Formats: sequence, C-alpha cells, structure tokens
Amino acid sequence: MEQEVNDFVDYYTRQSIELNLAHNCRYSSYDFVRMCVDASLRNDSIEGIDLKNKYIGSTFPSSDATMYQLKSKRHCVKYYLDVFDRLNRSIFQMAKRKGLLNKPVKIAIDYHDIPYFGNKNDPYVRGVKDRRGTKWGFTFASISIVSEDQRFCLKVLPITLGTETSEIVRKLLEFALKVVDIKLVLADRWFSNDVNVIKEIEKLNLKWLMAVQTKVDTSQIMFGLSDGQRIFDYKMGNKRNNVNFTYFLIDSPKKKGKFYHYATNLKITDFNKKCVGEMYRKRWGIETSYRVIDKFKIKTCAKSYKIRLFDYLLSSSVYNLWVLWNIIDKSKSLRSGKHITTENFKFLILDVARHEINNIRCFG
Repeated sequence: MEQEVNDFVDYYTRQSIELNLAHNCRYSSYDFVRMCVDASLRNDSIEGIDLKNKYIGSTFPSSDATMYQLKSKRHCVKYYLDVFDRLNRSIFQMAKRKGLLNKPVKIAIDYHDIPYFGNKNDPYVRGVKDRRGTKWGFTFASISIVSEDQRFCLKVLPITLGTETSEIVRKLLEFALKVVDIKLVLADRWFSNDVNVIKEIEKLNLKWLMAVQTKVDTSQIMFGLSDGQRIFDYKMGNKRNNVNFTYFLIDSPKKKGKFYHYATNLKITDFNKKCVGEMYRKRWGIETSYRVIDKFKIKTCAKSYKIRLFDYLLSSSVYNLWVLWNIIDKSKSLRSGKHITTENFKFLILDVARHEINNIRCFG
C-alpha cells in the first residue's frame, strides 16, 4: 500500500506541475518539484530536505538551486495559479469518476493569513490579524467544499493591496461553478459589510448565507425586537448602490437577550430559521481545512512572494490529494471505510522513500 500511495502522489504532481526551466538546466522540472513535495510531506524546509539528500548521497538539486528556480523570472504569479489549477482539475475529475461532486454542494469562501516576520514594506505584505507576535503577513482567498467527505479546496487566489473583495469573490465562484453545482454559498461576517460582494453572488443566481457584523446599522431591526419580531426585510447600501436581503436573528440558547445575526437571500420563516442558522455551522469546514493544509506547508523564511505563493498552492493541492486518496481508499475498502489521517498519509509515502534510502546505502 505504501508504494501505491507514493505512486498516486507522484503521478499527479509529475503530470501537472511543470516548471519553465532553461534549456541547459541539468535537472528536470520533476527533480525540483519532488524536492518541494518532500518538504511539504515532511512539513520541513527545502534546506532541511537538501541536508537529508546530501547525507544519503542523492542527486536531487540543492536547496539554493530549487529556491532560485521557484523565484525565477520565468515564473509569474499567473503561471503558478494556472499550474495548480490544472493539477486540481485532474484531482476533481478523478473525484467525479468516483461518484463525488456530481450533486450540488455547499461551499465556503474565506481569507487565510500567513504571518510574516520580515519588513512590512516588502512586496505583497499587508496588515493582518495579530498572530504569533506580528500584524503583517500574506493573505490568500480560497473557496472550499464544506460537505462531509469531499472537503476539497477548489481554488486559491492571492490578495494584494488594493484588491477588491467583490472581484476576488466573483473569480472564485466562476471557477467553482466550472467544477461543481453550488447549492449554497457560506461566508464569514467580514463579507456581509460589502454590498458589491452580495451583488456578485446574486449575479450568478446563487443562494447565500452569511453571519452579520453587529456594527451595521440595525436601528430598523432593533425597533422590531420589542414586538418579538426576528425576521426583517433589510436594505443595505446607499441610493445608488444597494442590495436587499433577509436579515434574521436567532436567540442565543446560552445568554438571554443575546442574538445571532444572519443575512441571506433564502426564504426564512419562523419554522426554518433555526435550521438555516445550523446550516451556517458548515462554514467551519473551511477553517478545519486551513488547519489541515498547514500540516502540508513547507517551512520557509523566504521574502520572495513567488516562493510563498508556490508553497501555499502546493500545500493546498497536496491536501486535495489526501482528500482524494481517502475517497479512493474508502471505495476500495482497503481500510474498512476509515479515513487515513494526514500523518498516516505522509508515513505511507515517506516509507517508500526510506526503502529507497536503504537501497542507496546498501548498493549505492
């Protein structure tokens, strides 16, 4: 089974991730990619993989050569986005052949910050939530399926200074619609303040549900609370740019007088509002996927944004391969339908590498 999992990851990364190398480069694209994949699976740095390779006498490229190629002028941001879109499409196609992604799914959109401890004036660095002692970092937007057993990360987009949130949401949704039918769009409360975000979602004729920041003007809502009203027709924006939706509240079961605020274009009644509110909890699936993706991240202190972008795109795609393998493994009943954890997934692949290392030591 170890060789089977290794070949599975090897096949998808070899056929899809192609670096644009000079004609006289002594290494192949796959040599550099394999260095990065090994670092991702070990949750290690490329320098750390380089030291291990030197110890066993491997002929893989050095860490300096790998980093040089990743930040080469031959590779722009769009090039990396296209490369990993191609890889992920092949993963989703396999998932469809296994009977998944054929029904409408709930999806979530969110931002994910990567802390940065360098100079805040470096390219693409922006202000983020205080995390691990820094208020600066790189930000990526992603759209993920939050249905059980198929929590694929569909697409990742970089966020830079001046990026319009509505434009990012539109691009993410347009890509997702090429892969799956969307049943419901879930988004964090941060998105509910932007009229243009909601407009972009509705232009695509999609149903959506968001938590609402209580900082918005709720005077018209609070006025109705005294009468026991919990569902309101709400208009947000100004005279020239506005949007109408349903604003509803659910009483907190823990604290009297406290409410959970939601906005949606779904039809809300007193009978279904709690069920709709429960549906929003599915959004936490994208937060779970972020935590798992972090387990596949390459450790790096690189200032180059291209390297940081490649790192995050690769870790997201390896995460998708882990999700896909669990689907394939379950369908083949190799483990009685039980999920392979990320640690076991890594172990199965790296166990093949350990056998190869032993062969090099014995016969090299």
